[in-house]
Amino acid sequence: MNIFMEIKKSNALPKLEDIILILHASMQSFEHGISIDDVYQIYDEYVDNGNGLMELMPVIIEIFKVSGFFKDEKENSEKNVKAGK
Repeated sequence: MNIFMEIKKSNALPKLEDIILILHASMQSFEHGISIDDVYQIYDEYVDNGNGLMELMPVIIEIFKVSGFFKDEKENSEKNVKAGK
């Protein structure tokens, strides 16, 4: 979360190294033992296939939504409807 707090303060995109760290941490539950070098290799393949950091940002945001750090707008509005707001 410190990474995103810094981004909010500076109003800039995260550094690639920070994105790789987020991806590495998020993969640990499903790919226990995956190395940081493996994640860099996955990212390199992602870039080789014509993608970049901007295309990866929705994935990073989804990781945070699934982790409970960000709330989905649809989810918030459904909760408000159920609560009678």
